Amino acid sequence: MILKKVVKRRNKEKTIVKILQAAGDAIARGGVSKAGVNAIAKQAGINKVLLYRYFNGWNGLIEALYQHSLEDIHAQVTAVSSSPVVIETYAVQYYQTLHTNPALPVLIRWQMDNKLTELGRNMAAHQDEFLKQVESASGVEIGLIRLLMAGITHSVLTEDKQEDGAAVLTEPIIRRFSARLAPVESTEVQ
Repeated sequence: MILKKVVKRRNKEKTIVKILQAAGDAIARGGVSKAGVNAIAKQAGINKVLLYRYFNGWNGLIEALYQHSLEDIHAQVTAVSSSPVVIETYAVQYYQTLHTNPALPVLIRWQMDNKLTELGRNMAAHQDEFLKQVESASGVEIGLIRLLMAGITHSVLTEDKQEDGAAVLTEPIIRRFSARLAPVESTEVQ
């Protein structure tokens, strides 16, 4: 009698999602420095070899987790077509994502503390690309978007629990931007 070995086929996309979820959970619980490849692989129910195969190691995993968080925000922003609404949607989505994705504030703190490392620079590059997309979609200068992002980040990282936190930060920018879009009345004398 010949016994055949049953090979379990793995769904790569589902496995990547499981790894990202496990990494997010581990980072939210203990921070970037306390999360480890072995614990993440165990929580995801995979062999750690897959983590290295799919993400090229720890730095690739952290970078992918950060980029994945930004992509979630970007998906909401790109669904909006009106320029003033784009920046407001971005601000609200960013604010909500920082509150609902406990790993993202931890990753942002880590990136701020490690901005001179290769991984820190790669994370900053992802952030810059995302901000350029928001600038392109909204028409708002990137400097104002950075200021808005800094305010929201500060609000969340310092645990300012205002119910209307994003609105407090976005309303002045929306007013400024909307005023620039308003039609200029002619002062020409007839």
